[in-house]
Amino acid sequence: MKSKWLIRFDKEMSKNGRRKYWENIHRQHNYENVFSITEDAGVRNRIKRVLLDNVRSVLIPGCGSQVFLQKDLVNQYNIKRIVCTDYKAVVEMAQKRFAHKKISYLAKDSTKLAFRNKFDAVVIVNSAVSESDAENRKMLRSCWRSLKKGGALVGYFPTIFCAVDIGLIDPQTGIMKRVCLEKSMFYEEKQKQHQIFYTPLRLRCILKEAGFKLGRMEICFFDSKYFQKEGSNYYGLGDKDLVIYGLFVVATK
Repeated sequence: MKSKWLIRFDKEMSKNGRRKYWENIHRQHNYENVFSITEDAGVRNRIKRVLLDNVRSVLIPGCGSQVFLQKDLVNQYNIKRIVCTDYKAVVEMAQKRFAHKKISYLAKDSTKLAFRNKFDAVVIVNSAVSESDAENRKMLRSCWRSLKKGGALVGYFPTIFCAVDIGLIDPQTGIMKRVCLEKSMFYEEKQKQHQIFYTPLRLRCILKEAGFKLGRMEICFFDSKYFQKEGSNYYGLGDKDLVIYGLFVVATK
């Protein structure tokens, strides 16, 4: 199937290069140069409110080495199985930090998860941000295949409009210099890496292409005390009303 509105970028990393990059982010930098959101209880609670009593099995692709979400989900009495996937070195770190009988950590390529109709829910947290639009689309398609019929995709996705919003309000942040609006691309200085932060229309389109039926897409403001501190430390935001926001999505198979 031909991809609509495909973003083309001439500096895409190779698959092996991307694996080494993210393993280094987790092993050498302990994920400290990434704007992490699952450390915030409000973010996790929003996910848990969607995972109602009929959810028994959950897949978390691109789980990363942080384990705050898994720790919360194992306490949901209805959830019996959680599968967390990422690069080998990354899932090894996560397993050392939090092992539990409900959780399996597997080294898998998110674009080729190789599950079919296995899970009631897939949870994505800022993990579909590759500078390769084609790779992000393959990941979402792979997630769709992993779900049972009627299963839910629950996720957080960054949007380029947040960077534009902040950059226009306060040019002194310098954020606009790191934006390519045409490609929905943002340059993360601390990571030294371009990432795609989709606009709502692009994200809606690729979810539809992947086979999902969009239930809702909401703006979620990351404005807790934790995020106020992170916004200041990570992006140099000094005004308490300049807060990062993203898109919270619920879609079904």
